[in-house]
Amino acid sequence: MQGVNILNLQQVKTNWYFQTQKSVIEHLITNPVTGLNNDKATQRLAKYGENKLEVKKREHWHQILARQFIDVLIDILIVAAAMLSLFVKP
Repeated sequence: MQGVNILNLQQVKTNWYFQTQKSVIEHLITNPVTGLNNDKATQRLAKYGENKLEVKKREHWHQILARQFIDVLIDILIVAAAMLSLFVKP
């Protein structure tokens, strides 16, 4: 029985979309109408930090192009295409 409780707790932490609205509200200990009061919001901000996504450095086009040639199969196909172009008569 305890294994089921642990599994359910893990699901609540990771799979919010599987949960009912009621279970999410209970887990987050909040009020859907009034939300958090200032004290609770300040505590959670200090504990969990701001709700921001990390901004990743954008990759340059030449890096993306160079990464395409890492795969050995691509290299084999390029060599085969080059050989074919040398040996095929127009």
